[in-house]
Amino acid sequence: MFQEVIKNPNITNKQLEVKYKLSRYQISYSFQKVNEWLKWKNYPEVKRSKNGKFILEPELTTLFSEKETRDPSVEYLPSENERANLILLMLLTAKEELSLAHFTTKIQVSKNTILRDLKVAQKLLPAETTVTYSRASGYQLAGSEWELRKVLTQVVSSVKEMFRGEHYFLSYSGIEQAQLMEIRRTLEEAEAIM
Repeated sequence: MFQEVIKNPNITNKQLEVKYKLSRYQISYSFQKVNEWLKWKNYPEVKRSKNGKFILEPELTTLFSEKETRDPSVEYLPSENERANLILLMLLTAKEELSLAHFTTKIQVSKNTILRDLKVAQKLLPAETTVTYSRASGYQLAGSEWELRKVLTQVVSSVKEMFRGEHYFLSYSGIEQAQLMEIRRTLEEAEAIM
């Protein structure tokens, strides 16, 4: 959401509500957290005008523009929906059992936040697919192969749209850059044949 405001400072709160399917309170809370982080990093805060538009200092626009933040050392705080999609990506691509500790370590938020994000992740899933948990096998996605493939397509698309999406995709999926390039090449060949 923050990246959306960086790209388009004229966007209104109402437009963000529609785009991200969030309430006014959720957006306000998100920007409160963004401003706390910006303040902690000694950056200027995001302000709002009376007509609901965002006011950004030029320093923020320069600092967080897409081309300037390809460096993985630049931190970014994913929104609730983005975290839910990252959790789903981890569940879809996991090679081992996933516990709450895996999610908290990777996403760097509290256990309570992860538990809330798991509920959001469940809401993003079709009715035929569920997030399950057992002590023996940890968190998993349950559903038919077809439904899980549809979820994978949706999640990859959502993660790709995130700020620094490719970085998150590679980091959270466990897929190597070389594998990704091979998949891309294969898909391009298949599209050329069609």
